[in-house]
Amino acid sequence: MRIVQRIFALCLLCWGLWWPLLQAQTDDFSPYSIYGPGDIQGFTAPNAIGMGSVGVGLRDSMSINLMNPASVSSIELATFQLGAEMNLGRRTINGQDFRAGNFYPNEFALALPIIRKSPRFQWTSVVAFRPFSQAGYDFNDSLPQVFGEDTLGIERSFTGSGGWNRLTLSNGFTLFGHLAVGVNLHYNFGSLTRNRSLLFPANSGFLSTRVTERVTAGNFDADFGIQYTGRMPYQRLVINAEGKTDTIRSKMEWTAGLTFRPALDWTVNRSNIAYQFLNQVPGPTVDTLEQSPLSSGTVGMPMSIGAGFQLRKPAQYSFNVDAQYTAWSDFRYFNENLPFYSNSYQIALGTQIHPGNLGLKQGRKLFARMLVVRAGLRYLNRKFQPELLPVDEFGMAFGLGLPFNHGIKSGRNMGTSKYVGSYLNLGFDVSWGNTRSPGSYSDMFFRITLGLSLRDWWFDKPRIN
Repeated sequence: MRIVQRIFALCLLCWGLWWPLLQAQTDDFSPYSIYGPGDIQGFTAPNAIGMGSVGVGLRDSMSINLMNPASVSSIELATFQLGAEMNLGRRTINGQDFRAGNFYPNEFALALPIIRKSPRFQWTSVVAFRPFSQAGYDFNDSLPQVFGEDTLGIERSFTGSGGWNRLTLSNGFTLFGHLAVGVNLHYNFGSLTRNRSLLFPANSGFLSTRVTERVTAGNFDADFGIQYTGRMPYQRLVINAEGKTDTIRSKMEWTAGLTFRPALDWTVNRSNIAYQFLNQVPGPTVDTLEQSPLSSGTVGMPMSIGAGFQLRKPAQYSFNVDAQYTAWSDFRYFNENLPFYSNSYQIALGTQIHPGNLGLKQGRKLFARMLVVRAGLRYLNRKFQPELLPVDEFGMAFGLGLPFNHGIKSGRNMGTSKYVGSYLNLGFDVSWGNTRSPGSYSDMFFRITLGLSLRDWWFDKPRIN
């Protein structure tokens, strides 16, 4: 009964957090979300944000990492994960500054270990919900127009809201103790709404015009991942408190990972309505110019591949390097090739350290031993090129993993892990981008992320009290 109550409470919490996002994903942060499916959201795990957004080679049982579905097989405990982010930034386009920001929840995930008894075969399953893309912009301009002897100032207005969401079923399997494979199955759904308006001054005698476009999606796709973990035993000599030499034997672990997402055409629906109205408050509709029926088209999502490597000393430190490539030049929107999309690649470096475990002394409290400090760097050649000029992005990140509800428990079916700990993951990321033609476009973003990973032996209960 207690387990059912926990799950019910979590479902209510998620519904309260995500209902506004399901209704309308809107902000005024990106004028370039006017194109295509809007701004594609990243799928980085909360703990990896502070590590430069690595993830392909990352294997960490403390958080759910869907960037490589093979990594979820490392999760030993039932894990519930929530995430949110805040963005602040400034763009300079041809000498004109734009400042904006947003805040929204960006993840809900629940991981359940299915089979953990044998190290030769383990299976963990994850259900996750995240935004896939967002459209959020509101800007306008004006131009004079001559009508006979009169000159009128006509305003053009562009607004957009909504987005596509992604529901994911991820399954990760560990085979023979070293090899892990995984698959993410996604259902992408939601709607984008865009408005284009031509506004004449009130009492000018002219009717204003607005065109509203609505694009809805409902499609399945998938991506795949593989990881292989090996161990490197080593020993080192240290001087003990008595001045004698002790030999410490330990093991380093390394993980190599690959991910692949095939190119796939999504079927989407689009409808348009154009009407004239009086530009005043209230502004009644005078005439409907056009109302097109619902039509189908395709959005061609590009192929993507990734490679990553992790070297770690368990419970002490780890180092990660990732490389990813996406063929965005093959992207199609309603069978149209958008020229300002180009192939994108990213290189990321990240590290995380347990400072309380670096020394030989083990007398520290469990909180200090489980505390995690993270840092990372990345370079990104962006997929979207304003004015058809390449944009280089550089980023620096810092993060903290703050443990709570930590302690030592025993469980029959949960592998070798003895530490039960939940984490509050804080990530701080600053990035700046510039076109390779100086002065035409530049930006600087600051992102703060918050991730909550709740872990416990929810489903490991004794048969006899």
